[in-house]
Amino acid sequence: MRYLIDANNLAGKLNLLNRENFDNILIDKLSFFAGQKRCDIYLVFDSVDPLGDKVEKDNLKIIYTPRDTYYRNADDKILELLNSFLKNDEVILVTNDINLKDKAIKKGVKRGAGNRLKIEDTNDFILRLNKKVILEEENDLSEDDRSDINKEMFNKFKNKKYRN
Repeated sequence: MRYLIDANNLAGKLNLLNRENFDNILIDKLSFFAGQKRCDIYLVFDSVDPLGDKVEKDNLKIIYTPRDTYYRNADDKILELLNSFLKNDEVILVTNDINLKDKAIKKGVKRGAGNRLKIEDTNDFILRLNKKVILEEENDLSEDDRSDINKEMFNKFKNKKYRN
């Protein structure tokens, strides 16, 4: 299985697009998620560079789409990758872009790969991503800290004013 993520769409939903180096912020956010998955995750950004770029960070593949006559934007690169991946793999496309979703579905149907293509709404992906980040933060607690928190929560629960 591969994740194919419309990076600018995801960054926009996370309110990162107006931040300097938003791409690096998004890459950092996805690093833990990528480390938990045993599949390749492709993060495809729009780029202003005519040559584009590709960086690999373990199973996180970061692609800056070239700006030329062939690639108008990241959607073109995403559809090209999708076409290639659907030959052999299951693909989860993460986007809110209705036009991109429609084109992806048509590619999946054309390749006879409708059951290998799953489209996940960006908002749903963010919920899963945030859950992973929260779990990561919880794992940073020491055993003593966890024990103290559990005792405190248990005592609050026992207290009648916290009951319904």
